[in-house]
Amino acid sequence: MECSTSLAGVSDPCGLNGCALPWSSCDTGGMSAVDYDDLRGRLMALLIGFGDRLTAEQSRLGHEFLDHNELGLALEIMADWLAEDSAAIADSEHDAMVRLAADMGMDDRVVRVLGDIPRSG
Repeated sequence: MECSTSLAGVSDPCGLNGCALPWSSCDTGGMSAVDYDDLRGRLMALLIGFGDRLTAEQSRLGHEFLDHNELGLALEIMADWLAEDSAAIADSEHDAMVRLAADMGMDDRVVRVLGDIPRSG
């Protein structure tokens, strides 16, 4: 069986027929493609929503992490960037990031970083 590294039209985030892509973490913890797509979509929405509080380079890197299936890294680094710049976030944005971290089975690092970010209500 040959593996294709193209994701065009493929809902499996780790490649075709279970073949791992060399640049993907591919540790989905047994989540379905639907769950993965939901998480990725929620992260993309946050990244776009934070566009006015991130630099162009930060936004570009965030998209690159998502393009390479590094969802956890994307969430952690977004929290770090917002905290470093003391960029205020809405309660709904905070809650969305906390839910994402929980849904992704991440440790409490993101929640700790979010505690340092001012809220705009």
